[in-house]
Amino acid sequence: MISYDFQRMYNNTTNFVIQFNEWKVKILDVYNHLFKELNDDFIRCLAIIRNKNPTRGAKRMRSGSLMHDNPLHDIIQWIGVDDTLPQGHLTPVLVVKGGKRLESSGECFISWSQFNVDVGDDLIEAFFKYCSCFDVFHVDNIASDKHFFYSSRVSFLELTS
Repeated sequence: MISYDFQRMYNNTTNFVIQFNEWKVKILDVYNHLFKELNDDFIRCLAIIRNKNPTRGAKRMRSGSLMHDNPLHDIIQWIGVDDTLPQGHLTPVLVVKGGKRLESSGECFISWSQFNVDVGDDLIEAFFKYCSCFDVFHVDNIASDKHFFYSSRVSFLELTS
């Protein structure tokens, strides 16, 4: 439903997965020295994009251990297969259930307030739906990640023109 609404809003959408894979190769090549501890290229690429697009004041980490454990904290959350889906997030969060931590395997959900929307098993597609839900639901993202989401939105909207 989120993809359908986003496509209706911006009807000339190209395939995000193909386009992102092209960007991913370039980003990982240029910033090959960053986040070497992450094995999954998609997660590593998102961590690099977030790191290179800080919002004012975001360089001072308030929760340094959380950022070290999960460089995509407050954007993507990994939970165990037996854990219940989280509720009460003020802004949407992409939740990966049952996969290995910091890898793109597992069932994906967009969790917001008391709602959890199943968005499939493909993390790249789920991430695109997650970013488009901000436009579809008219919700602001986390203030500390405005530049990260702005760069993502501009990229998505460039793909639609």
